[in-house]
Amino acid sequence: MLPPSPHFARSGRAEWRIGGLLSSAYTCPSPLIDATWCIFPYLEPHPRPWLALLCARAQLSLYSLDSEEHRVPLPHGYTTVFPTPLGLLLLGVS
Repeated sequence: MLPPSPHFARSGRAEWRIGGLLSSAYTCPSPLIDATWCIFPYLEPHPRPWLALLCARAQLSLYSLDSEEHRVPLPHGYTTVFPTPLGLLLLGVS
């Protein structure tokens, strides 16, 4: 099961709040466009949740709950990231 969707802050942070208290936060190196939790079922024997942050400077940042981090450069123009049963779907302007 994936954690709930994040609440956004304007400073490039994805935040989770419980009862108004900050539970956890992740910071994007540039302004944050979108964020979601996803699972990559074929990467590991026991798939785990990853937080995907779509950043304004054409970058996808992935964070695990175990503090593992990956950054993937992207072509410009992506506006939304969606979780799918096989990973992520990135949508953009044509």
